[in-house]
Amino acid sequence: MFYLARNCTVTVEFKDYPAHPIDRSLFCPNAHHRLPTFGFRVSPLKIMHNATVHYASRFQDSNTLRFLNALIETMQSFGTGVDRALYLDGSESGELQGSSTEVIAVGLCIGLTANLFDINKNQINPIYASGKRCDYRFEKNGLEYLVESKGRKHTGNLQAAVNDIFSKKANSTIGVPKYGVISHLPRDGNPCAMWVVDPEYVPAKVSLERRAMYLLAHYVSKARLAGFWRLADLLDERRVHLTRGGNLRDIDRQPLEYGSVMKLGTTAAFEFANGTQYQAFYSREQLAAFDGPDNAPKLVAGLERDAIEMLETQDFEKLMSGFLNRRDITDMRNSVSLNSDGSILMIPNRGMRR
Repeated sequence: MFYLARNCTVTVEFKDYPAHPIDRSLFCPNAHHRLPTFGFRVSPLKIMHNATVHYASRFQDSNTLRFLNALIETMQSFGTGVDRALYLDGSESGELQGSSTEVIAVGLCIGLTANLFDINKNQINPIYASGKRCDYRFEKNGLEYLVESKGRKHTGNLQAAVNDIFSKKANSTIGVPKYGVISHLPRDGNPCAMWVVDPEYVPAKVSLERRAMYLLAHYVSKARLAGFWRLADLLDERRVHLTRGGNLRDIDRQPLEYGSVMKLGTTAAFEFANGTQYQAFYSREQLAAFDGPDNAPKLVAGLERDAIEMLETQDFEKLMSGFLNRRDITDMRNSVSLNSDGSILMIPNRGMRR
């Protein structure tokens, strides 16, 4: 499973159209100049990890391990190439290809969005409205933006995906910016690639209460995925408080009243090759995966200790200010993906259990 934690390169192309030129003013300058030349560097494990913000919401009332099993099917989709590009396996059944194409497209879109706009992944949330299956909102400089993810297997379907994004924006009553990321995910031996497009838009301001509400929704999803059900429920209560018009002052720095989540699992300490250290925390429910056969595909979700402490103390200033910000890292030695929001996804083996 080592190849799943190894970074691959996905080419990125910014597609300007006469009626839809891309507004590059919001992009991180370094990322904007680097991506067309060097591509987007990402591991298959990181792609799956990025996708969890979307797929955890669809399985929120289900057992966590059932959700992880859905992601495990996607693990079989990734191939290898001598040029370190990202390739997909074409031998899967059509049904599995369809399912994994959506997962991979979402993971690539969320990863590229965070990189290109230089935002923490805790700023990115799915839109739950009908017909918005792969639409996401994010906040930058106090303004709200949308991004739509599309994945296409065949080259001939890429332009149709672009046209669909433009058409939806033209017919939408939502007056906020909307970018589009189309992932080309062929199964014919060619490498994967991404297009970025930009329909017209009018920015919309986001209040502190709304930012906090989105932030809580993000961590409700992450806590459920990691098996911390009580933590998720308490975070959701505070999200509902804001949804119903409550003031952020009512909950800011008001600790959650349930004791420490640290009593409900175990901590594992890791160190990246560059010397960066972190502590991953896993629930008891997740620990069962460590005891299975090492050759069986499996995934374990967790949270970083710093993130848990901020959530327990409800320190919104730190959570919103980017206190957790760091480069997204994949630890190839331990097959661990650490995201900027403090969430963790690991391919475990029994030797890792502490």
